[in-house]
Amino acid sequence: MTDFLYRFRSVERLLGDNERTGELEGQYIYFASPEQLNDPLEGYRELFFSGDNIVWSSLFKYYIRCLAFRSVQYLTGQDISAIPFPIIRAQENVPAEIPEKLDKTIEIFLNNENVIKFIDNLSSSERRVTKHELLVHLRSLHLYAFHLVTKIFAEIGLVPHDTKILELTEEECLRSSTGLLAATKNLDGSEYELAVYAADGKQFLRNYAIYKSGDSSNWHKISLNFADDFIEGLKELTHEKWYTACFMDSCSNSSIWGSYGDNHAGVCMKFKPSTSNEMKLLPFHIPIGIGNNGKLWGDSVLHFHKVKYEGNAPELDFFRTIGIFSRPELEKNWYSDGNGNLSSCADVLRDDVNWRKNYWDRRQESITTKMPDWINENEYRLILDSSLSIFDSEKDRCLKYEFSSLEGIIFGIKTPPEDKYKVLKTVEALCDKNKRDGFQFYQAYHDAETKTIKYRPLISVSCDPSEKGQPTLD
Repeated sequence: MTDFLYRFRSVERLLGDNERTGELEGQYIYFASPEQLNDPLEGYRELFFSGDNIVWSSLFKYYIRCLAFRSVQYLTGQDISAIPFPIIRAQENVPAEIPEKLDKTIEIFLNNENVIKFIDNLSSSERRVTKHELLVHLRSLHLYAFHLVTKIFAEIGLVPHDTKILELTEEECLRSSTGLLAATKNLDGSEYELAVYAADGKQFLRNYAIYKSGDSSNWHKISLNFADDFIEGLKELTHEKWYTACFMDSCSNSSIWGSYGDNHAGVCMKFKPSTSNEMKLLPFHIPIGIGNNGKLWGDSVLHFHKVKYEGNAPELDFFRTIGIFSRPELEKNWYSDGNGNLSSCADVLRDDVNWRKNYWDRRQESITTKMPDWINENEYRLILDSSLSIFDSEKDRCLKYEFSSLEGIIFGIKTPPEDKYKVLKTVEALCDKNKRDGFQFYQAYHDAETKTIKYRPLISVSCDPSEKGQPTLD
């Protein structure tokens, strides 16, 4: 087990600018969201759907609720391109007149002949439905769903009655879904799959025609891209948000220096974690809860997780892994038809303790597993999560670490001398502030014999002014 872990940074992020305190001066490590990482499959689990009529009906109900919520955001002038997709727990944050009308709209939607056929098809033998297949079905029904939701807002005066979408007939709104049903009727296996792909292509062309009309990105977000955003948003129901800070167990790979070390012009921070029960740890000052006056901060430790590099991403059975809701919420809003009948998917709740354990084990596996293509990283990661929204703000994910945990800094082969001086000056101030002796700087170099990047001692600094800037022997 290595004694040190390494974190590559650009000098710009380390030193900051007029608008942002640098990571070095601020003694903080930034925890990024999965979307901010360079692997698009971070935390990815192959989403699939397998359930009975009850849970499929619940999913379509949820679709209408999310669409109504998103429409409120759009109609009140919010930039929905910049707002995360809504995660709906109840009929909240909508005008008071909407809930009763929304229930009626959901009833109309679910009683539509096309919707009934889709639900029957999707729930048939509780077959396995892929994310892509579901997306095609939702896209085909979206115009009809949007038409019904817009009617609500016309009735309460938020949109004019002559809004363009309201001029469409029900048949026109359902034309895409009717075509999809006809194209896939009595088909199965590869023929069914090909018909779905063909329908997807036709829908794409129709949406492209609308896109060329020049409407705003906000309008596109709700009229063209809503089904896509909805599918991605379903992942938020399976686990709480998580954030990570990435480290490596070596800094000898030239390609890694090129990718993460600003093309060798950046630096590599050399951390010495503490160890407990064979786990590597770093202490932080961290938000631990929410009080009457805002976030509560305290001292805590986070432990490192070694990343596995495997070919298969863990799968996610959506209807049996809706993890952010309580048991009563699940039984009421997902696993019940409102008439006392429970879905077969509710069986997972019979052994609640075991289900929760398996849930967390699978979740942990998903966020510490990457594809074999990334194996050269030899990554360890710190993970930050909470059931509360205490890390939504980026500034609250800049967590201060103990300066003593940072053993030294390695300059890249191409780090400019002036950048080195700036980093050295910052570290001198930190050594004075923390009364620290013996902070070590290193210089990276290419070793011709091993054909790897190595590093050697360059200079040591101390809080003692008489020792500052004194070079050590190589």
